[in-house]
Amino acid sequence: MHVSLDSALGRQRRLNSVGESVLQIAPSAAAAYSLRSLTGGDPKVVRVRRDTGGGAGDNDEQDFTASGISSGALVDFVGSGNDGFVETWYDQSGNGRDSTQTVAARQPIIVEAGVFQDGLKFTHTDTTNGKRLFIPRTTVDLGTEFALVWVGKVTSSTSSISTILGATRNVVSFATGTVGLCIKSNTGTSYFINEQTTSAREILLQSSVITLNEDSVVFANYDDASALLSVDGSTSTATFSSPVLTRAKNLGIMNATGNSTSNYRTQESPTGICREVLVYDTNQTDNRVALETNINNQYNLF
Repeated sequence: MHVSLDSALGRQRRLNSVGESVLQIAPSAAAAYSLRSLTGGDPKVVRVRRDTGGGAGDNDEQDFTASGISSGALVDFVGSGNDGFVETWYDQSGNGRDSTQTVAARQPIIVEAGVFQDGLKFTHTDTTNGKRLFIPRTTVDLGTEFALVWVGKVTSSTSSISTILGATRNVVSFATGTVGLCIKSNTGTSYFINEQTTSAREILLQSSVITLNEDSVVFANYDDASALLSVDGSTSTATFSSPVLTRAKNLGIMNATGNSTSNYRTQESPTGICREVLVYDTNQTDNRVALETNINNQYNLF
């Protein structure tokens, strides 16, 4: 009988079965966002507002399913030369945690000058008009085990460390520090960090380099005593003691959040495209390889 190396080493790695959706591979997500189907069906994925520059249908809004995105119905709705903005990114987990932005100037771009962006485009020019979305899930809600998955690319940044998902001072505390998932975008390196103070960060995990302007999948997992960070399948791990839950803060997509969804830190927010976000309240290390394989098959990342 053939025994794989992974089995021989006692690793539990779940293969991605042909045709399985993301939420079939790793069910019970706390929140799940994408423009493709994560369920295997044809779920409603996004609500879009079109900007026709004051012409017919200006500021009209419409919901689209995954098939409506792939069929080109979204681009047809926005219209040639027009822009489309995301008012709501629908949660496919079944938990109803839709990510909504009602302020027009802060809505991410999905169609620009009639061209589909193949994701949600976030730009950060100032604290007023930067694009931002928030997940209705505080970091304390995640508890003592959680997993975060982000798929997209960073094109530029306003600081050396920019948050792609989560918040830099907001998840789990170790003595005086907290944990966040960030990108150090000046080198393209991804971090799972412990911020000891507001002025100094102790790096717990540093994973492989992300090439700017190219898509990557970032997987971060925390299980109350150890952390794992994976970028395009390359992993690093760390263990630590005496973790405690800290303040209830919001999870931001391409934005470092503060005490409320009105807070905004442009200096920690990158510009780029976000394609998918998965949030779990549970340890997902056993599903990591299968999730990364599914995502890579979809986007050809690595």
